[in-house]
Amino acid sequence: MKSIRHHFHSPALGLFIVRLVAGVIFIYEGLTKLSDMHATIGYFASLGFGVILAWITALIELLGGISLIIGFWTKFFSFLLSVTMLVAIIKVTGPAGLEMSMAPILLLAISISVLFSGCGGYSVCRWNHKDCKECSDGTCACGHGMK
Repeated sequence: MKSIRHHFHSPALGLFIVRLVAGVIFIYEGLTKLSDMHATIGYFASLGFGVILAWITALIELLGGISLIIGFWTKFFSFLLSVTMLVAIIKVTGPAGLEMSMAPILLLAISISVLFSGCGGYSVCRWNHKDCKECSDGTCACGHGMK
């Protein structure tokens, strides 16, 4: 009989849950920005950023969130999401203090973790690399999208 610890040991499932939750948050944030780009552009301008950066940020959050959920090009988008969150912490939430920065810090940590972990066993990338020697242990950390 398997121990209860054995039933709750699935790094691939744990990574998928983290990717899923972060992905939903990033999609929400991206859609929020895109749904009122006039306000988003105005806010970015107040921070000293241009129109193009407002559009790029909204698209990175939307596409990066989708990427995290489906597990495709996760390393590429995790890098972009990490940069986005780092800028958000420095320019937006950091000056307001730690309490305002907690969510972006957590999203930064998740993005960096996925960057180093890869997409994991529950991912489109993994299913597309069934014969990949680097992905044979089920982690799919081959860096698809970063090579």
